[in-house]
Amino acid sequence: MNNKEIEKLFYKAKLLGILIPIKTFCGGTCYLISKNKTDHIIIIPPDVERLNYNYNMKNGIVFTQHIKSLKGNVKVIGGDGLKDVHAMFAECTADRVDISELNTSNVKCMEYMFYGSRIKSINLEAIDTSNVVHMDFMFAQSELRKINFSNFDTHNVVSMYYMFYCSGSDELDLSSFDTHNVIEFKEMFSSCISNRIDISSFELGKEAKIRGMFKYAQAKFIIKNAELMQEYMYNNK
Repeated sequence: MNNKEIEKLFYKAKLLGILIPIKTFCGGTCYLISKNKTDHIIIIPPDVERLNYNYNMKNGIVFTQHIKSLKGNVKVIGGDGLKDVHAMFAECTADRVDISELNTSNVKCMEYMFYGSRIKSINLEAIDTSNVVHMDFMFAQSELRKINFSNFDTHNVVSMYYMFYCSGSDELDLSSFDTHNVIEFKEMFSSCISNRIDISSFELGKEAKIRGMFKYAQAKFIIKNAELMQEYMYNNK
């Protein structure tokens, strides 16, 4: 959907009285269009850089509070100016989320993006993570069953701590992850209940912190790095 189509959609929804403004932390305004109880569109204008402030702070997720209880199908479009999508879909209970037209090419922070999410279906193949630096708690306590990470670009990421903490995904194939710049791996898979996790591509830099990385994890891991294997064995005595 190009800018003209988005503008047309915006004014049509406004005329029909189904356009709901959603304030964001940075002062910008996003818009929710609910065609009915099960079909929703969220428009993120190019002047919006940040949606929320802090997941653990009172009133810190103003944007998310508006959308987390939406049911049915949710489509997100726009986002050309986004730099931070902190807690964007935290605790979201939608059946299906479509972010194929969400521009995340400038985003640096994806912390808590799907924290505690109950989304039943989402396709992450189109998400652009090439400039992301922080992925902490990104899928922590999420119930997303199947996630395709094949297009995830993690070469700029420096922190992944608690990324899959208590994650309920059936299987995590992270064999495409580039981790050479990651410093913080703390409890990345702590209490994760996935059946199988492939981290065969993981490499560690000199400053990497891996303490508790596999703490209480119940999954079967595929590991090639010797230091990671040692940490895994230590956590699973």
